[in-house]
Amino acid sequence: MRERIRVEALALYKENGIESVSIRDVAHRVGFSPASIYSFFKSRQALIEALWLDPVLVVLAEMVRVAQDTPEPVERIVRLLDIYVDFALSNPEIYRGTFLHVRSSKHAPPTQRPLGQLDFYRLLRQAIADGQVELSLRPGDPTTMAQTLWASVHGAIALPVHMEAWAIVDQRQLVTQTREILMAGLMSPNSGRV
Repeated sequence: MRERIRVEALALYKENGIESVSIRDVAHRVGFSPASIYSFFKSRQALIEALWLDPVLVVLAEMVRVAQDTPEPVERIVRLLDIYVDFALSNPEIYRGTFLHVRSSKHAPPTQRPLGQLDFYRLLRQAIADGQVELSLRPGDPTTMAQTLWASVHGAIALPVHMEAWAIVDQRQLVTQTREILMAGLMSPNSGRV
């Protein structure tokens, strides 16, 4: 039943966008009362997250595998960022729904969870910390540095989407250039790498 609810919610999303996915409308489509939907999804936010769960879990598993197979921290960071970017550009609807969705003021904000529960962030942070130990990356707080990397790449992906009325360079080019600048800024001056 949980999967049937998820499928109907996804159909609503594809037909009319994210705002059309309400507990009431999904319940109507599956022939349940809205209260019964809450037996399967504790909130609208939980239902929305379930729409893209499977593809996101696949890419997260790939990130974990790549991190385990890439001992060199700088290469690991680049590979993790590339996976994130490739997922975003290859799956624009999933990425928009998962990472670019702006909550309507009609809906309550979600309960915040610890960032360390997100594999991408955790793996990025660990790679930065590892690079600092071997002195290939500049010193600094790995927590803030990982969030800065993520925010910058995310912004490079989002800018052409949200500012589509403006002549912004190709999205892939913008993201690649952003990553190169970020990586150059992360490198330790003594590492001999740029």
